[in-house]
Amino acid sequence: MLAVAVAVAAALGPDLQPLIGLAVGAVIYALTAANLSLGVRVTALTLSASLALAPLYPIIARSVVANLIGRTDPMIGSFGAWRRVIFNEPLRLITGHGFETSLRGRYAGLLPTTAPNTILFEIWYDLGIIGALAGAAALYFSVTRSGREDPPLVPAIMAAFATAFTLACLGVPTAQMWWFTALVAVVLTFVATERGQFRTKRPKASFLRPVNDR
Repeated sequence: MLAVAVAVAAALGPDLQPLIGLAVGAVIYALTAANLSLGVRVTALTLSASLALAPLYPIIARSVVANLIGRTDPMIGSFGAWRRVIFNEPLRLITGHGFETSLRGRYAGLLPTTAPNTILFEIWYDLGIIGALAGAAALYFSVTRSGREDPPLVPAIMAAFATAFTLACLGVPTAQMWWFTALVAVVLTFVATERGQFRTKRPKASFLRPVNDR
């Protein structure tokens, strides 16, 4: 019932971002539930590769996306802005511009207003290839390590990874405090669920009071 309520709320919302994130999470959940190891590998490789290869999207996918959704869509404008950043400052793909430059650059006029507001662009613009590849490696090992946890929880953990990453790629402001709070709440929920499962062993309560030897 809770999943149905969340799906209905996402479908009735004004934006498609929650619905897309929910759909991706549902696919990963079903795949991992059907084949645990395959679901973990697909999730880890997809997420890490998406981050590592992000600069190719505005170069390769721009024309494909334009033919699908039209050249007047705001996404095409963001791809164009990202493409100009890549070709105007190719060396910055290696070094990056520094922490939070993508955020401050919009206010200072260093970036066009149509620049992407996604975690993929921000990581590459701020940290360059060194930070992006390090983040991709950390993401890969985090997902694979989580796949070794309690098997009943792994499908939900993979779905949480996929949903959170998808929402961040769609432009959810990841620097906002509510985003960090939501992620912490998700982690605490998984920890509480794992430690509170009925399969775990607990000491039996005894009504007999021990008698001290005198």
